[in-house]
Amino acid sequence: MRLRRYTLAMKTLGHRVHDSIQLKPSAEALVAAAQHLRTGAALAAVNTTGIARGVYRFRTHEEANRHADEALARAIAENQHARKAG
Repeated sequence: MRLRRYTLAMKTLGHRVHDSIQLKPSAEALVAAAQHLRTGAALAAVNTTGIARGVYRFRTHEEANRHADEALARAIAENQHARKAG
């Protein structure tokens, strides 16, 4: 029987260890959760991601990241404007 490549053991990259779920979260986890909630609340007023439909081709990852950051900033600004108007 011939082994296929996808049946072999996977290679592990990096040393990141994920935190386990605990009954009492750490202060760091609470700060991260609060930041996540603030970001979600800021995006909730208007149903948009800030990225227009279409196909985008980027030369570098940095260019794609910059585009995503600008889109997020537009979405947050649009939501803030909608909240003040409403």
